[in-house]
Amino acid sequence: ALAAWVAGVVRSSAGPVTLGTYLYADGEANVRITAAADVLTQAAMRAAAASRRELSLAYLPSQTVAHVIPAAAAEAQRANAAKAPWWQSMMRYRLAIRPPLSGAAGSAAAEPTYVHDAYSMTQGPNYALAQHMRQWRAMLAYTEGYAVSAPMAPAARTASMLHVHTVATALDGFGYFRPLEAFEPDCVRACLAALLAVELSTPMPALPSPFHLFTRHGFHGGFWRFPYSSDSIGSSAYVLGMVRLWRKEA
Repeated sequence: ALAAWVAGVVRSSAGPVTLGTYLYADGEANVRITAAADVLTQAAMRAAAASRRELSLAYLPSQTVAHVIPAAAAEAQRANAAKAPWWQSMMRYRLAIRPPLSGAAGSAAAEPTYVHDAYSMTQGPNYALAQHMRQWRAMLAYTEGYAVSAPMAPAARTASMLHVHTVATALDGFGYFRPLEAFEPDCVRACLAALLAVELSTPMPALPSPFHLFTRHGFHGGFWRFPYSSDSIGSSAYVLGMVRLWRKEA
């Protein structure tokens, strides 16, 4: 019924339609709702093709999975690792820096292609699978000629993040790990709404590969330029978040 309704909206629209997939649930429910949303997305795409309506797709990919980042961001990772504070160097956090790809997308690109390995044990496998399902649909739609907006979103103090005490506290500790920053939801909404308008009002660029779709724009909150893996700093971020809380209460 929902798929038929979505298809009907697309067919009867007097102008362009944008279908946004903005979903989250804990655990395996995240995979289920992502699969359901993908069924609706495919229904909208079929309806648009049959009725020759203009359809665009919108996503907000997560940075806590593996994804391509701009070469400038990879260079900034190396620079930030070299000038990291002494205490961060002493902690021997795991570096997120990876060499550029030597084949496939990397060989055809005008600049080196870097993959940011940002999987998070805290988020878990269901989260990673759901995110990659959405990213895969976004990339397929791009290759089929659809306009797709998929800027990376930053860490934000949303309800889904704050309902886990350890995560909420770690977000407060991000300020000790420059250039990381956790944002308030209102700020993120305003910035991402502006990016959505920009990406859907300008022609889709020719990209070195579909994987580069997520490098078109990004409100990454410092993650792309941060030299360490988020998992390796997790305990420290939590402790420093507690320190910041104690200072506020003092």
